[in-house]
Amino acid sequence: MSLPYHLLITVGTSLLNNLKHGAFGAKPTSENLAEVQKFLSAQASPLERVCGAELNSTFQLIAQKQVQADCTLHFCVSDTEDGQLMGAILRQYCQQEGYCVQLHTIESLQDKDPRRFGNEGLRNLVRICGKVIQEAGGPEQVALNATGGYKAQIAIAALIGAALQIPVYYKHELFDSVIAFPPMPIAFDEQLLSQHLNYLLQLEEPGSSLDYVPDDEALLNLLDVVSEDGQSLCSLSPLGQICLTSFLQRHPPDKTLPRAATASERKSTRLRDDHYPKGFADFVEKIASECPYITQCVSLDYSGQASIRHARFYTRLNDAETLVGEYLDKDGFGARFQIKTTAVTARERDAVIADLTRRYSPQR
Repeated sequence: MSLPYHLLITVGTSLLNNLKHGAFGAKPTSENLAEVQKFLSAQASPLERVCGAELNSTFQLIAQKQVQADCTLHFCVSDTEDGQLMGAILRQYCQQEGYCVQLHTIESLQDKDPRRFGNEGLRNLVRICGKVIQEAGGPEQVALNATGGYKAQIAIAALIGAALQIPVYYKHELFDSVIAFPPMPIAFDEQLLSQHLNYLLQLEEPGSSLDYVPDDEALLNLLDVVSEDGQSLCSLSPLGQICLTSFLQRHPPDKTLPRAATASERKSTRLRDDHYPKGFADFVEKIASECPYITQCVSLDYSGQASIRHARFYTRLNDAETLVGEYLDKDGFGARFQIKTTAVTARERDAVIADLTRRYSPQR
């Protein structure tokens, strides 16, 4: 089996501390980077302790042939001044060693606001890992070195590795070599994720939240719920982000969308002669004309109209083959419509929901 061509590396500040308290004798800053690089280049190898945990473990992984010798190094740095400084030092050193380097600042991964760290920072780490895996061509092309950074990242890294199916490595300062985390068997509730895919996708973007929770207690395990001004706001938890990222990796919407409808399959939109929300007819027609897999859109009855609180797309709980769209105008007046497509499998219907949500949900 081919070795990974991409290595994700979580980054802490061990190198800065080693330089400040060791032979370099000064705190690294943006003004003395040239001196820092000269000092590091003078070391016998990047495995010297003074070079820090990130360089020690990364070059040991390369020497142990756990990744390709010419792999691309992806340094995931914190959203702090020290994180940016570490990124600059690591990039310059590794580029001088002939490696292709990419820096990823993990937004909200900082130690000033614990809530932002837990709710946003760790989720953004998951997002970056998923993005690198996707752009690399799949999990077999990527490994994760979780040696550096905050301790909470190690636990999240282990889950990321198990969920996204990539090997995870770690080196404690007292270890002689890097160790691999043993594979952990993780099973996801595919039905839960599929049923609430639209809801979860609306929470996919950083900083997004919704003011309602679907009537499914199992979904609460994937959410962070906070109260603000008497209103409950829901966002994805780090675990929820891992589950969603893993689901989309296993079932990428762009690869599982159903085929385009033929000319004979496509039919005109059919709306009953009712009083609809402002812009409803145009919205339905826009979707029907822009999505090649749609064969027809048809209005649905008004039962339960008052429960419509957001524009969304979903399959009915008791009828997984029926795709439904909901629309809400600025006055809070809503309506539903059925979306008929060429989809024949549950995965294709999931892909349709993901595609419609990403293109037409106003929360995104």
